[in-house]
Amino acid sequence: MPIVDVHTHFVPDFVLDILHQGTGEHGIVGTSGYLETQAGRLPVHYPEMQSPGAKLGAMDARGVDISLVSLTPHLFIYDSEHDPVGFARKANDSLAGFASSSDRLFGIAALPLGHPLEAADELRRAVSVLGLVGGIIGTGLSSEQPLDVIGLDPVFEAAAALNVPLMIHPYYCGVITSPEFFLNNTLGVPFDTGWAVARLIASGTLDCHPRLKLLLPHGGGALPYLFGRMENAWNRRIEVREAARRPPSAYKNQFWYDSIVHSDEALRYLAAFAGADRVLLGTDSPYLTGDQTPCRTFARAGLDPDIASASTADLFRLQLPECRTQQLETATHSVEDHQL
Repeated sequence: MPIVDVHTHFVPDFVLDILHQGTGEHGIVGTSGYLETQAGRLPVHYPEMQSPGAKLGAMDARGVDISLVSLTPHLFIYDSEHDPVGFARKANDSLAGFASSSDRLFGIAALPLGHPLEAADELRRAVSVLGLVGGIIGTGLSSEQPLDVIGLDPVFEAAAALNVPLMIHPYYCGVITSPEFFLNNTLGVPFDTGWAVARLIASGTLDCHPRLKLLLPHGGGALPYLFGRMENAWNRRIEVREAARRPPSAYKNQFWYDSIVHSDEALRYLAAFAGADRVLLGTDSPYLTGDQTPCRTFARAGLDPDIASASTADLFRLQLPECRTQQLETATHSVEDHQL
């Protein structure tokens, strides 16, 4: 079974042109080498985020055969004044070109989160016309505008109708946003995911979308480890039962998780909680806070990367080439520090 990496990122070439020219189009600011974002300063000169050839070489070094590629979340353009719909279309066109260069690459479409009707249209175009295999959205527009209150029914309905998953990626909009001590990443990222998905469950949003499939990166963040508290609250608090028709455990079959938790014990717990077939291999490449040796990670936790890869292929309905790289004991690809 080819080894499939469900979580990698890229930067479109036109973003580098905007930075080089200093036009500020789509609200993109920084220097030719760095993007200035709400999450901090992001280096954008990683070769594998612009070059398919470099991406394939880095995959070989990590022991990965197939990668699913999505826009770096630092480039989630959601502010209406920066033409998020136009940006998403350009980014997805660029991603489709990137992925089409090799049968080892597949793209996940960026969506203009604050414009649900246009986002649904873009998901349909990305899948049906561009050949992308799913969508990626942030965890909300802000701490006051989480996913369950911004009218995303058209997006969720489109994803269900197309039978493609949505990745809910942290967007530094939840409870911990200060970059001090890098805690916006180490704690903010996992709590962002837990906060967003817990609201989808507790608000009853998932009652309206039982066919929606959600991929939760970084092992689902805090969610799997606090699920028992949510279940207990639903059982004991009438106001919780009034919002969601079923207990949180009833929605578990709508979630898949990647393996980026940086703890063998946590990964084993995640597999026990979700089922090993719902824990998908991921690297978050090229970022340093990702996992550069994912197959070794699976081996240490007693999990099988072939099962994870087969589950990813099934979830995204991938047509996989017959290839498998030699698994390396260590990855030799090095990257710089960053803010994700």
